[in-house]
Amino acid sequence: MIRKETFLQRLSRNDLTSDFFVSWGVALGLTAVTYLFASIELTEDRMVPFHSTGFVLGAGAVFYIAFMRGTRQALYLAAGLLTLIMMVWVERRSDPHDPMYLSPLSIAIQLPLVGIFLVGLTVLPNVLPWQYESETDQLAAKNRELDKNLNRLREQFHRIQQQEIIERTAQAKQEQVKLGSRTAFLNSFARELLQASSNRELLNLLFHNMTRLLQLEECVMVVIAEDAKEASVVRALHPKHEQLENTRLPLDNALVAKTIETKKAVSFQPPQPLNELVLTRLMLPVVSGDVVVAMFSLGTPKGGDLAADDEEFVSVLAAMLAGAMEQLRISSATA
Repeated sequence: MIRKETFLQRLSRNDLTSDFFVSWGVALGLTAVTYLFASIELTEDRMVPFHSTGFVLGAGAVFYIAFMRGTRQALYLAAGLLTLIMMVWVERRSDPHDPMYLSPLSIAIQLPLVGIFLVGLTVLPNVLPWQYESETDQLAAKNRELDKNLNRLREQFHRIQQQEIIERTAQAKQEQVKLGSRTAFLNSFARELLQASSNRELLNLLFHNMTRLLQLEECVMVVIAEDAKEASVVRALHPKHEQLENTRLPLDNALVAKTIETKKAVSFQPPQPLNELVLTRLMLPVVSGDVVVAMFSLGTPKGGDLAADDEEFVSVLAAMLAGAMEQLRISSATA
């Protein structure tokens, strides 16, 4: 069963604090001091600012309370001291022959100035703490803002990291599928090479499989006969293939000569013209023995540019074709 809190219990918990009793003690002390300085005839202190012992002690008490107890208690004491000063000055006003006589105008002018001085004594000890507290609040706000930014950056990094993992996984799967399909393609191509009975059939196999695999828009097969001074275009995948087939290319053609010289696949970026109709992205030679017997001019695929692994893969196909041609030559020689 929950007991209901009484009024006195709430009062003692919320209001009857040490600051409450200190404030009441200061008020009672000020009342006593006010009576002492303003009501006893033997008191000679006239509360002259910065000259009277009572004024100096009162100002010192205000500063001490502000420093030790806080601004609120110091303001209580300053209010009481200002009330004391006003009562003493009004008492002096009743005797015009008093050497410390103050006119009503002088009291009206000096009393606000003394009040400002006492407020200054009250606030002065707490200026630096207030400043430090303000700076602390600003630093705390900046710290919270930095924490928010850090959390946001962590979330962004986490999302980016997850996205990178997903992309890498997808890319790895694509590479795995691509590798599996090309392995199967190599096995199928090797079987077809074993079944071919002539060099022309071997070359057509490479032309057909290479254009299908890479989805080439343009591909030209060039054959170089033994001791010939020109190369012949024997097959073309091109919008104008009828004009290209059975045309001749001189062996000093820049692309043809470079391919014969290197005996390796030569890549051109950007594509270079083989003749007035064909742009070549890759020249792929077929080397039998130590002689280039044919070459393929590959254009740009439909899906984009040729990748480095595509160039390596077609070079492997060309090497397999060259091996099949050499095997066919040996078989024909020993038959």
